Amino acid sequence: MGGAAERTAALLQLIALVVSRVLGWLSPNNYGAVLIQLWAVDTGLLIALYVLAFRANRFWPLWLVGLQTQSVIVHLLKLIDLHLLPVGYFAVVNLTAWPMITLTAIASVRHRHRLKRYGIDPSFRPYSQV
Repeated sequence: MGGAAERTAALLQLIALVVSRVLGWLSPNNYGAVLIQLWAVDTGLLIALYVLAFRANRFWPLWLVGLQTQSVIVHLLKLIDLHLLPVGYFAVVNLTAWPMITLTAIASVRHRHRLKRYGIDPSFRPYSQV
């Protein structure tokens, strides 16, 4: 439904979800300690979203980067303070995804509106402008 930037963001988030699910850490019962592998998945998603934001001809990917940064930082906070409540750790790491998904969906709808209105809506900046 969206342009290339929106589809890329959705695909990146889907890949991170699947990898996280395969690693088995979507339950609050597992959040008593720092989840290094999940931290790696979140950091990989953050890097990929950063590259997308850098290349995209859109502003909204920066919001995804900000939200994902929050998830990555909470892993560091858990590492610093192991007494951080598992429920709080779980909530920040997992519930941040919902605003990201919602933002991607809204961006897809807005892309369709721009296409309808202007007939063109390039998703990425040309290489010469980077």
